[in-house]
Amino acid sequence: MGKVASIKIRENIKQKLIRIRGELERRYSGKFSLDDTINYQIREKQRYGL
Repeated sequence: MGKVASIKIRENIKQKLIRIRGELERRYSGKFSLDDTINYQIREKQRYGL
């Protein structure tokens, strides 16, 4: 996946992403960046057609 332009994230969305990142790190025993978390959310939405 290519580089994406930098975007501004509202504080409440950023907090949700941080919470999801923590869940992913516990589930997969690894470190995730906010970019990784956003990409994960995009893939999940595409997978389930949301």
